[in-house]
Amino acid sequence: LSWPAEEVPYLGLWFDEGAVNNRPVAAPEPSTGYYDSLERAFKNGRVAWLKPGEQKAWTMTVTLSDWPPIR
Repeated sequence: LSWPAEEVPYLGLWFDEGAVNNRPVAAPEPSTGYYDSLERAFKNGRVAWLKPGEQKAWTMTVTLSDWPPIR
């Protein structure tokens, strides 16, 4: 996994055991948020601020390989 860490400095792991999906799901989630609390992020100066109508986008690249080779 790779993404621009200077824009999206954190990685969360998102787990859903049926609240949103009809089966268990786990997913990596690059994030601008500091921990899981907006209050904590704000107190630590770690909040990404956007002006009304402003958007933020980034790309996450997933690379799959067979390393080490299976023999």
